[in-house]
Amino acid sequence: MKLYDKPPRAPGKPRQMRCDAKLANTSEAQRQEIMKWLKEQGGEDCVQRIHDELGITISRASVYVAVRRWRAKAIYDEYYGESRAQVEAEASEKGGMTIEEIEEAADRKFIARASQKNDPKLYKELRYLRIADQSAKSNARIAEAKLQQGTKKLKQKDEALKLAERKVVLLEKKIEEAKTATENKTVSAEERARRVREILQ
Repeated sequence: MKLYDKPPRAPGKPRQMRCDAKLANTSEAQRQEIMKWLKEQGGEDCVQRIHDELGITISRASVYVAVRRWRAKAIYDEYYGESRAQVEAEASEKGGMTIEEIEEAADRKFIARASQKNDPKLYKELRYLRIADQSAKSNARIAEAKLQQGTKKLKQKDEALKLAERKVVLLEKKIEEAKTATENKTVSAEERARRVREILQ
């Protein structure tokens, strides 16, 4: 392990909460207010207003971290949205692309756009958001594939059950016909036995 690598988390040890986690459930309107307070009144007053108006106790450093991440997310949504729209337009002109090809092409355009900011910290945040987004989409596709596979298996089981039910109904009908043939005293025993064999074969 390199000196600057984080040591592995001990088994059973709770994961450390992010410093800005207390603001994770704030609404978009509340976030806009917080950014306005920070810009107009500064860190200390912003922290006090968050406490007074939102009932959240948080440090000034955590507010700065949260605001930086919110701004990075807004930039990410803008950059990736534009990159994805360009790729989809190109795909339409070319006659279509697979989801994987669209994602790969959009990722290249996004990286090129993000690197133009010449801001290493922002670029790192944008790449982190992109990786998280890709991971979420990949997990969603895997879950969808598993769901479709499970649905297919359920459908196959349902069809097998219906087939078994039809076989049972047919068998019950044959048994009833064989019983009727056995009780028919107007023909010989040999004829009754022959008729039963025909029914049950």
